[in-house]
Amino acid sequence: MLLVPSLRDEMLTITNFTGHPSLTLRAGFVEVSEARSDWAPDPNHPLPKFSPPRRVPHGVTLIGRLFDEGTLGEAGIALENAFAVVNERPPGF
Repeated sequence: MLLVPSLRDEMLTITNFTGHPSLTLRAGFVEVSEARSDWAPDPNHPLPKFSPPRRVPHGVTLIGRLFDEGTLGEAGIALENAFAVVNERPPGF
């Protein structure tokens, strides 16, 4: 099993071509004061700023062995419990 940054293009492309199962899960939360993007910033259209800062989830992705989705799910549940995010829900849910 591999633990990689959440939904990075490189790993997502590789697993889409090989068929390896992946699971993206919350690993914690961060406070952000402006929108973020992996794309190069456009000076004509700056990203919005937030006041007050917003609490948003931060994730990781697990990549498992072929035909072994059960182990991937068990590891994901264990990690969410260990990270103490398993009961976190947005307001209203």
